[in-house]
Amino acid sequence: MLARLRTVAVAAAVVATALVVTPGRAAAATWDGQMAANTSCANGATTAVQRTISTNTQLGTVIGKVELRYSSSCRTVWTRVTSTAVSSAYIGGYVQRNSDGAYYQCSESGWSDNLGAYYCLTAMLNDKDVTSYAKGGIQYQGATYTGQTSNY
Repeated sequence: MLARLRTVAVAAAVVATALVVTPGRAAAATWDGQMAANTSCANGATTAVQRTISTNTQLGTVIGKVELRYSSSCRTVWTRVTSTAVSSAYIGGYVQRNSDGAYYQCSESGWSDNLGAYYCLTAMLNDKDVTSYAKGGIQYQGATYTGQTSNY
């Protein structure tokens, strides 16, 4: 019986330790899954890294780009894929956090007069003290072309 009580006490201590979260991480994690445009996180956001999407790797036609957007005020990242290809039938992408594999796919898409392009956006991921990357794809003239950013 004493051994069983020790086991329960150890299990309770492990659970309690797992629930302790630092304030910075907790604050950033509250943005996970939210769209930047619906928050203050979009204000002052920058493109941390980007990659062009071309019809091939050698002198191909550039048909768009994939960007890993970053908010320093919220410590979050999200993906924006843009395409100027008029006949693109599909535009998509995702943002993925390396530490745990969490990701979000594009959930908003359409035409942007400000960008002068078709676009898609993902929800945000906490990026405090971790790295993430963006990947995007554009279907153009019957083929799908992709691009992936480096980690940030």
